[in-house]
Amino acid sequence: DISGTNVNSQGAHTTQEDETLGEEQLAEHATPSPWQRSTVSAIPNGFRILGSREIKALSGSSLGKKISHMLEFKGCDELKRGSPLSVVLRRGASVFATSSGSEATYALSQQVERIGAFVSHNWVTSAWLKFMALTLHFNFGAAFVLSVLLLLLLGTASAFGALPKIYDAVHKEDVGFLCQVLCIPCFLFTLLFLRDVEHVFLPSRETLFLDVLCIDQTSADTKRKGIDKLGAFVRHSDTMIILHTDIYLRKLWTVYEIATFLALHPLENLVVLPVFRARVFYCMTVACWMGFNFHAGWGSVSIDTTLCGEVRFKRWAYTGAFVLAMACYFRIWALAKKQMNHSLTAFSVMNCICACETDRTAVEDAIADIMQAAQMVKRSSSKKQALKGFDSLVSRGLPEVFDRVIGKLTFAYEQLAILGILLYGADAADKLATKSPNKLLVLSIVMKCTWRGLFQFPLSLAFLEICVSCALPEKWVLFQSRWSRLWSTRLWNGCVVFLAALLITGFFVWDDHLLDDCLTVPNAIVVLGLLNLTGPLTLHYVFLACLGKV
Repeated sequence: DISGTNVNSQGAHTTQEDETLGEEQLAEHATPSPWQRSTVSAIPNGFRILGSREIKALSGSSLGKKISHMLEFKGCDELKRGSPLSVVLRRGASVFATSSGSEATYALSQQVERIGAFVSHNWVTSAWLKFMALTLHFNFGAAFVLSVLLLLLLGTASAFGALPKIYDAVHKEDVGFLCQVLCIPCFLFTLLFLRDVEHVFLPSRETLFLDVLCIDQTSADTKRKGIDKLGAFVRHSDTMIILHTDIYLRKLWTVYEIATFLALHPLENLVVLPVFRARVFYCMTVACWMGFNFHAGWGSVSIDTTLCGEVRFKRWAYTGAFVLAMACYFRIWALAKKQMNHSLTAFSVMNCICACETDRTAVEDAIADIMQAAQMVKRSSSKKQALKGFDSLVSRGLPEVFDRVIGKLTFAYEQLAILGILLYGADAADKLATKSPNKLLVLSIVMKCTWRGLFQFPLSLAFLEICVSCALPEKWVLFQSRWSRLWSTRLWNGCVVFLAALLITGFFVWDDHLLDDCLTVPNAIVVLGLLNLTGPLTLHYVFLACLGKV
């Protein structure tokens, strides 16, 4: 570099003039990446840029030796370690509390043949946020099954009048309450503490790579050996789980990890978990549970007009506050995704943050080697050219990658539908304890639960997010001063959020008033039948055809 001449891995000389190759020339020399070959949605399953055959073909060259040392555990199989999932998630994922490893933390991992998932994260992010994101990802299915079993058990007992009741002053009758009180807490408890219970009785078979547990940090030498094998850990992992925050793609080590993964694995094996989304899901679940316990089912029958009107107003006010809060979150998340795309288009590896600047050269060398080995740049390219090609690849390809992996909707349909089933199913089970065994009435309650849990609740939140995600502010050309642009943007965001929340709240109120107050039971069954028949078609177009998020 001092003399203005570099020697590449094959002994060819590149001059200082070559360092200034433009992006267009670099693209001509490089073999097209998968993002250049086709759109992200057309990447074939199982596609790999740098597979075993390509690595073997490089053997014998200096580049091949570097790649082999970086991506393989030859002669050091004892370094290939993973930690059981229950160990990582027990005690509120306390292993994320500090990045300092010890003999005790290293003992929490074990030598494995294959690693289930490579956890890529930043240590500046709160351990509690990471815990919520991982529990929502790994424990969601088990939490749903246990909660539904509890719901069926309590619902059966409620139907036979075996559960205690409380007096409802509005309806002038005894009503059930245990289903609503217990089902959601059971769901949340299983989400948060399933792995603690599993660790006591049966250690998890699924293994994760977490740097603080799987790299021996008792000495500088063993720590360096483990860090040098990060690429090998990525290669021998089935999936990569990214705990995403706004700082994730500004950290050099995490950029290196995702670059290595995309060079070795198909996109289908990449899982992105925005930690903020998990926190919102937990808050949304608690808010819905509180709303149902205090308001759901009240004011349906007009026995006391004044009391019913007051209760109905409180319920609708609570619904409006909940919808407004969700609209604010969806708007913030839409703006954050837009900002993330802008940041990716201006990405430069030279601007990434490295906690230890002495590691920067090694990480940049590794990225350059991977770019050359995968032929995303010409193998005779210099390090500077390879890094420039990597910047171009990230700015062109990663926005589409993250759009596809994160999705255009915050929550998947199954998450919202399961929450709706637990909320409205518990409400229906408690209502069965108060009603006479009228078949039409029971059918009406079941159909209403199906419509609201499986269709109304998920679709309402999906439409709310679609409404608040549109019309994102660009450049306000009418205002020149910074203060005017700032407040005009805030005013615009506030108007969009308020109007969308008002629209969806009105839909909830209209649905509640129509099905509970206006229609007789036979007419309600006919309307609910039509709604339940058209619901799947609407879901298909909203979640699958339009947004690809089922």
